[in-house]
Amino acid sequence: MPALIDNYTTHLVVTALNPSVCDYRPYIERDMSGSGIVVKADFSNPYALNSRIIELLNAYSELKNNWDEDGALAPSPTAVQRARFLASLLERHGHPIFHAAPGPDGEIMLDIRNKTKKRSVEIIFYPNREVVVFFPDTEQPYQEVFADDKMPEILQWLNKK
Repeated sequence: MPALIDNYTTHLVVTALNPSVCDYRPYIERDMSGSGIVVKADFSNPYALNSRIIELLNAYSELKNNWDEDGALAPSPTAVQRARFLASLLERHGHPIFHAAPGPDGEIMLDIRNKTKKRSVEIIFYPNREVVVFFPDTEQPYQEVFADDKMPEILQWLNKK
């Protein structure tokens, strides 16, 4: 039995900076030296569905004060972090984010739409508060205070037929 085990080598190759937020996708590859099997974990594309949104949020985190040349504040690190968290959560549940944008007061907005794009919600992360704005298909928009535990209700409203 030890002879069989000695013929296999295992290596873990991690290519992401923060594997705790990534999907773990192991795959097996034959070791080119012929000495065994190499097990690798692919973290190279942890955000497939919302990768563009994550890229935008990363870019927004680099903005400085007056980024719009009209006096806008740099996005709050807290707002960016909260938006990344929600993007990760929606990624894990298979819900795309339509768009993300910074605002003039340090806020970050995530625009989430249903499949037909007739309903949408905007979740806005300010430095010191969070709101959700509902855009129904036929009624006037309305706003509420946002909390993470309201996400199931929000998605249910968004995707209601």
